Formats: sequence, structure tokens, C-alpha cells
Amino acid sequence: MAEENEKEMQQKYMELQMMQQHMQQVQQQLQKMDQQMMELKNMEESVGELSKVEAGNEILLPICSGVFVKAKIQDTNELFVNVGSDVTVKKDNKSVQKMIVDQIEEINQYKEEINQQMSQIQEQSGLIEKEIQSRAK
Repeated sequence: MAEENEKEMQQKYMELQMMQQHMQQVQQQLQKMDQQMMELKNMEESVGELSKVEAGNEILLPICSGVFVKAKIQDTNELFVNVGSDVTVKKDNKSVQKMIVDQIEEINQYKEEINQQMSQIQEQSGLIEKEIQSRAK
């Protein structure tokens, strides 16, 4: 009987450890989504500010990390968006802003789902912890 109880305790403890690992993975996903969200908000702000720049103005255009080139703005309403596989499509400024807002909303929805999932995992791990503690007495 004691041996059987010990096996069950070990199994519950392993289950608890797996849940804790899963929670860590979920937290990492949430952190990545927060980072994506910040990047998208910065993009949204930049695209919005670009519409205020007049054609013919000079700007510093980043070509790689910390390296810039002077460039003249020709048209602030015509933007080129990378759609993957080095393919770009022409879009107007408002369309790009809407696309970014849609991506932000999509990430927010996904974050809500992940937070609900996290709550369920925390609840389950709490129940398992209580069970382990009650059997240990």
C-alpha cells in the first residue's frame, strides 16, 4: 500500500513538473508576442508619421543596424510591403496602417487565448500541488 502511494506521489510530482515547464513555455510565448506588439506599434507610428513628411524632404534611411544613407522622399502615400519570399506589393499608406492595426488585434486575441490557457494550467497545477501535500501528511 505504501509503495503504491509512493508511486502515485512520484507520478503526480512528475505531472506537476511537466505543467510548470509548460507554463514557462507559455510565458515565453507571451513575451515574444509582447515584443511583436511593440514592434508593430512602432511601425504603426512610423507609417503614420511618414504621411506627414512632404515629398522632396531628405531623411536618413537605415540600411542595416546603425548604418544610414541619405534619401529623398518621393511619395509618402506609396509604400512597398514585403509579403514573403522577397516579394513586395505596392500599398497606400492607409492600407498599410490598417494592416498593422489588424495584426495588433490578431496578436491581442491570441494573447487572450494564451492567458486563458495559462490560467487553466495554473489551476490544474494548484490542484495537483494540494493533492501531493495532502498525501504527504
